[in-house]
Amino acid sequence: MINPIDTQSLLDSINIQGSTAKESTFAGILNEAVNKKDDVLLKQTCKDLESVMVSIVLRSMRATVPKDSLYGDSLGTDVFTSMLDDEYAKKISDAGGFGLADMLYKQLSGN
Repeated sequence: MINPIDTQSLLDSINIQGSTAKESTFAGILNEAVNKKDDVLLKQTCKDLESVMVSIVLRSMRATVPKDSLYGDSLGTDVFTSMLDDEYAKKISDAGGFGLADMLYKQLSGN
């Protein structure tokens, strides 16, 4: 199973649509959005960061639940569960999430 504490690889895997950052890392995309004062890109980047944080929470929560013998313990199950948690995190973030994206956006945009 994927290490739920491996935040750097999660941050590096953020794929922002429409980003033209030379650096495809989260920091590069965030710097581009702040420097160009691109509110749409900044807002999306903040939502994506919140999604990563929610995903970490979901994976940590799932790690505390015992494995179900019905589906077995396989790599396929682990991959599917990880992908499912990522999709849940995206939906939670899009729906308002924990409010982290809004706080980050306000702080970074100067509003």
